[in-house]
Amino acid sequence: MKNFLCIIPIRAGSSAIKNKNIKLINGKPLAYYAIKKAYESNVFGKIIVATDSQRYIKILKKFLPNKKIHFFNRSRKSATNKAKSEIVLNEVITKYENFQYICMIQVTSPFLSSRHIIEAKKKFLKSKFDSLFSCYISHEWLWKQDKNRLNSLNYNYKKRPQRQNFNKVIFENGALYFFKRNGFIKHKNRLFRKIGFYEMSKKDSLDINFPSDLNYLKKK
Repeated sequence: MKNFLCIIPIRAGSSAIKNKNIKLINGKPLAYYAIKKAYESNVFGKIIVATDSQRYIKILKKFLPNKKIHFFNRSRKSATNKAKSEIVLNEVITKYENFQYICMIQVTSPFLSSRHIIEAKKKFLKSKFDSLFSCYISHEWLWKQDKNRLNSLNYNYKKRPQRQNFNKVIFENGALYFFKRNGFIKHKNRLFRKIGFYEMSKKDSLDINFPSDLNYLKKK
């Protein structure tokens, strides 16, 4: 447990849903739930909430008094709409050097549970992966539209296979990632070398990006 650092990035800027990460769900900010599940998993030696907003820190501290949860002031560069998460990951990892393994958790995945975190960690270690991402698996037919032309991506529509014989499609859901610290420093990416995946259900893979997602969550 002491070798695992959890990084939870949140930022104030959100174009589709203003202040998405602190929208109240059952009286608590959206970000609270992922942070709480990370703590309840008892997997991490330290949990870092990396944000660019002092207001967010003030709000979340009302709900997260535990000493294991720390707040980190991420840079403006790492908090723009186009900034990759690797920037803030690097900022935190550079400061906290005494951890061999890193987990990044996304607060917009409200159905992520402590069980998911525990099982993903076990698979990451048991299979000796260098990095791992969470996902859901589907047998859907995928198409892509290029201008006025439609192309089937993962099957030949002229020789449509039966569902049971159809190759599964793995959808990276962004809920969590595990990776080795040294590998991240070398590759500057959360995924590298021997990559594994941890399967979640499609329902649990909900990612809050649009108002319709938030409305769906509020009805649950």
